[in-house]
Amino acid sequence: MTDNLEAVGKILGEPVAPEMSDDALKVKRNLLIASFVSIASVLGDLHVNPQSTILGLQFTGLTSTLINKGLLIVTTYLLVHFAWYFFDAFIEWRIRLTGTKVAFQTGSTLGSQHADYPADPRQSTLYNWWKSQASSGYRVSTSLQEMTNRIAGWESSVREAMKDAQELNKRAAIESLVHIRNDMTKLKSAMESIEQTVTSARIPVSLGRFDAWFKFFLKSQNLRWLFIDAGLPLALGSTAVAMLLREVLQR
Repeated sequence: MTDNLEAVGKILGEPVAPEMSDDALKVKRNLLIASFVSIASVLGDLHVNPQSTILGLQFTGLTSTLINKGLLIVTTYLLVHFAWYFFDAFIEWRIRLTGTKVAFQTGSTLGSQHADYPADPRQSTLYNWWKSQASSGYRVSTSLQEMTNRIAGWESSVREAMKDAQELNKRAAIESLVHIRNDMTKLKSAMESIEQTVTSARIPVSLGRFDAWFKFFLKSQNLRWLFIDAGLPLALGSTAVAMLLREVLQR
């Protein structure tokens, strides 16, 4: 059972929810801080007070231009560093998407029983797989009916063949056939009950609603990652570098 679950997990893969590593998050946080400080320094036209001290230490020769140059170097480094992390994460995201599409486009007879292979990969859903698998219940029911008919024919043939046999042998043979027929009837009833459950109209409707909201959830995750987690730091970093560069060149 465990191996079966692992096989299903490998086929279904993981939801596309790109996340950055802890190191990338640290770089992003530092980039945001450096960007805000740089933008505030340029827009606020901040200057260094020669008489100011830091922890009792007084720095001589420290000018606004020198500070802006330092901020430019630090912010540029953090921007390039974070952009590289973003690029790697984006490539990983694209690879995962490509793997999912390739898996569902392989419509060969050797495909897994746990996967569906629609013509359009976007139509690959849990309820679509359930609907395709539910049709196998009809084949099982037909096979059971054919077996029941064969047993009934076999019972009639045995009855005819044993008319001249001893009474004890007749009774044993007929009882054996009756038991087999009863077992087949119970099995048929159980399969019909399973078929009614599997082919219930509630399943595709309920799963269809789940799938719609799950797609919306994934889109929300991707948009958050692109615009908030990655887009905002990149935009602020680029703006800070541009403003610092202009400020340094003007002086």
